[in-house]
Amino acid sequence: YDMSGISWSYEQPIEYDGTVQEIKLLNVPEGLKYDLFGNVGINVGKYEAIAVFKPVDTANYNTPERISFPWEIIKADYDMGRVKWNYDKQFVYNGETRRVSLVNLPDSLTAEYENNEAAHCGDYIASVKLNNENSNYNDTTFPDCDWQIVKADCRMGGISWDYSQAHVFDGSEKTVRLEGLPDNVSVKYTGNTGVDAGEYEAVAEFTVSDPDNYNVPDSRSLSWQIAKGSLDMSGVTWNYNRDLIYDGAPKKIILNNIPEEAAVSYEENLKTDVGTYNAKAVFTVDDAGNYVAPSPMTQEWTIEKAEKDKLEHTRKFMNGILDEG
Repeated sequence: YDMSGISWSYEQPIEYDGTVQEIKLLNVPEGLKYDLFGNVGINVGKYEAIAVFKPVDTANYNTPERISFPWEIIKADYDMGRVKWNYDKQFVYNGETRRVSLVNLPDSLTAEYENNEAAHCGDYIASVKLNNENSNYNDTTFPDCDWQIVKADCRMGGISWDYSQAHVFDGSEKTVRLEGLPDNVSVKYTGNTGVDAGEYEAVAEFTVSDPDNYNVPDSRSLSWQIAKGSLDMSGVTWNYNRDLIYDGAPKKIILNNIPEEAAVSYEENLKTDVGTYNAKAVFTVDDAGNYVAPSPMTQEWTIEKAEKDKLEHTRKFMNGILDEG
């Protein structure tokens, strides 16, 4: 038989893929049968294929010598196309342990991690050692993961100033403060106390008990006011409760029980002649920066004619009637 054209269906090592691999004998002369041994394999390794020939026409053809052929299944690389770290954005501190790991690992790979767990804020580099449990695959590695836990913001949504309307001056110290602060936040105030009437600007500066893991909140400010006070004028009355009688001397009405913080000037409260007058009291305050001057007070008052004037008037009136008669 002309065996010069015989070849094997194998050009280079075959990569493992988990299926049965087979090499075949090609260009076998017609009328020559053969059996193959060692030409089939699944796992990685070196194989030797052997072809044993059996001529159909043994009377006219010599039986060819068996031939052998070395071939090989080599290790495959793991498909790592879907493998990734389960980390796509930085963690925010919450007091719990955070961890990163690989997902979509092939079944035959197990992972041993370093620096993939942490509870506090910081920058970390997680590394992984991949243990290959299938000898048909090449050992493999995977890049490190740079990951981070960043500081959390304090929960400041529930805080508010204990101020809804202007305080009123009364000589005592007034204070504004923040309510609803979280337990881990402390505050230092400036401009939050005052005694005198005026406009104030309170500023709250914060510190946190765990600055390594929490951001310090931005300062808060408040424009607040102490309004001028009003004097208690409820007991102030005019010392006039009856008509005065003319006697040639000046007559005067004034106010009683004026608060010591107020001064008063009068108009039309001092008269001598008979008549009806409108007295007016105008107030000023010693501490005009802290008190509103009371509104003016008025009082109508009268100086009546003396009794003899009344009799003389009556006499003249009667004489006039008699004269006319």
